[in-house]
Amino acid sequence: MGAAQATIEDRLSILAEDGFCADAYEEAIGQLSLLLPPERISTVDCNVLYRYLKNPEGDGRRLWSLSRTPYMKFAMDAMDAPRYRMVIVSGPERCGKSVGGEGYLFKCLRNGPLTDTIIYLQAGADCDSYADKEFTAFIELHPEIETKLGKSSSDRKRRHKKFAGRSVQILPANDNNLRQKEAPLIIATEIDGMRTARKIINEIRGRQKAFGNQAKSYIESHPDLGWEVGITPGWKSGTRGIPYWQCPHCECWSTPHQLAPSGMRATMHYERDDSLADHERLTKAISSAAVLCPHNGCMISDDERYGMIDGLVIIHTGQEISVHGEITGEPIDTDTASFWFHGLNVKRPIGPLVREHLEATVHFERTRKPDALKRFLVKSLGEVYEGAGSSSRRLDPDKLEERATGDSLAVNFQRGTVPPGFRFVVAAIDVGGRKFDSGFWAFDLEGRSALIERLTTTDIVLPDGNRRDIRPPENIEDWMQLREIVIGRSFPMADNPDLRLPVACTVIDTGGSGTRDKNDVPDGVTYKAREFARRMARAGEAWGGWHKVKLIKGFHSKEDKEILAKRDINTDEHGKTVTPKIIEFNLNVDRLKALSSERLLVDDHGPGRCYFAEGLPRSVFSELAAEVLVDGKWERHGANETFDLFGYAEAGRIMLDPDRANIRWTSDRLPPWATPIRAEEIKPEATKPQSAIQAPQPEQSVLERFASLGGN
Repeated sequence: MGAAQATIEDRLSILAEDGFCADAYEEAIGQLSLLLPPERISTVDCNVLYRYLKNPEGDGRRLWSLSRTPYMKFAMDAMDAPRYRMVIVSGPERCGKSVGGEGYLFKCLRNGPLTDTIIYLQAGADCDSYADKEFTAFIELHPEIETKLGKSSSDRKRRHKKFAGRSVQILPANDNNLRQKEAPLIIATEIDGMRTARKIINEIRGRQKAFGNQAKSYIESHPDLGWEVGITPGWKSGTRGIPYWQCPHCECWSTPHQLAPSGMRATMHYERDDSLADHERLTKAISSAAVLCPHNGCMISDDERYGMIDGLVIIHTGQEISVHGEITGEPIDTDTASFWFHGLNVKRPIGPLVREHLEATVHFERTRKPDALKRFLVKSLGEVYEGAGSSSRRLDPDKLEERATGDSLAVNFQRGTVPPGFRFVVAAIDVGGRKFDSGFWAFDLEGRSALIERLTTTDIVLPDGNRRDIRPPENIEDWMQLREIVIGRSFPMADNPDLRLPVACTVIDTGGSGTRDKNDVPDGVTYKAREFARRMARAGEAWGGWHKVKLIKGFHSKEDKEILAKRDINTDEHGKTVTPKIIEFNLNVDRLKALSSERLLVDDHGPGRCYFAEGLPRSVFSELAAEVLVDGKWERHGANETFDLFGYAEAGRIMLDPDRANIRWTSDRLPPWATPIRAEEIKPEATKPQSAIQAPQPEQSVLERFASLGGN
């Protein structure tokens, strides 16, 4: 083609020498260019030479550069490679993961080959934002792409545009779109934040089968969902590429990746001095921050690390790299290239990472709440968090039961007693259509808990000595037995049976919505719970002005707190103003479930450890392990009452706020709800369960509790 073009140009030049054929010459050259194939260029080069970004400072534009994310060259080159149909990239947030897909799309729009494209995002609002900002810049900043955009209104829709007859759609990754849409090029971003994370990779593979070797897909995310769901199993299905770098001091090779071979992992290093005040401790940690070479203990500064990033190599499954950088083997033969980058591979100062890590670690050590630590590991470092949020760490009822039957870490105490070191007791009640489920937990001052009793009440003894089944949604009288069965209970202390701990507070799930149905019939459980709480307040069941009965209602929320809000209730089921006023707490059920799971997973004597009394029925441990976090949602597998009750008890502990400064636990003046009482001062009916109480039975009710609290 090059020789033919030269011949035509030479002949046209001769014809144009007299000046009469100048227009013909220009026309011929213009038409000839349409017959030429597109410029053969790599995705990296196309973006470096031709792609513009909006200037963050002022107007104008600037050329895209690979200098900040040099490691993305590997993913972009993989998109160009004919052997790969899919490229999968895992890594921290704001590390440039999306560049691979966007860069390849830019090359296709500018240089071809033009093909139908789908871009999958998390939600409709994200789609609009992406269409208005990122994708519009593709068009407005590049006239050569804009000229290919169709002229009709149907070619220029917000989320659906056509370039030279080829479609580019921006879609939310819901079930309907995954089933019904297909295209030779598919780009999916942050898939671990999608409800379809469990299946999206396989769905994309299935929808692209018809395109054969023409199919290309690019999928990226940080690993929010653990080892078995989302981006991580996708990465494992490919070449499993991990970046390695060379120490500038000893010239040995290593990687910061959590799957590094033994002795090959570079780590973040800083000095921690807990004797200093918080701000002084942070200052010292940041000033000493560096990357630690695993081979010779070399301390690597930021500038040195940036140079190491520029010289990264990728080692895939089938390859090995020695300490001295010798690479052997070949990547496995697969049509999927996968890469997993680490937060230390990103060109940003290590100081903020150290600050975040130290704060998250201290927070976890003090509260046993893993949220900040998980956020740091997943979002900032791009590592899988191996806690309750990972489906690879499901609760095992057998291992939980071993804690009561004598494993190496068991604390042996009898059912109905408070083990040594535990300072107060919280009761929790779940209300069914024909039963009350109740659990009693003792707590220490470091979040450790001990399940000391678990009961189910199904009937009531009538004045004539006969029994009948209880109906909590209908009969307020059925609730009144809870005063003796739960609220007024006390438990002997295992190390001093002459002393007993009272129930500090009782948390009751009100169930339902607290509203009326279409027939103007009020929700029975909600209003009966409220009336019961008022009766207990009138009867003096309080610690001073602090009522012992706490009503709760659950909601689903992404807020970073267990108790969302509280509201005053001063009306009955008929809308009439009544006294006393009671308080109803709105709980974040997702947070409480995660907190409960994290505590149950603690496998040492550290803060948050859960202990169990001897003699508890097997069903208790099955119920504690009945829920699993899947795709960011809790799924129930069997009866889960005890797991629900544990979450309620944790809410009660938070309400008591045992960590507040005005409680001096070393003094003789303890809060009344944590003050042991001598056995002779306790009423006999408050020391043992009533005859109507039995061990928990398998759940037969259709009512959902903790898993369905969100207003259902």
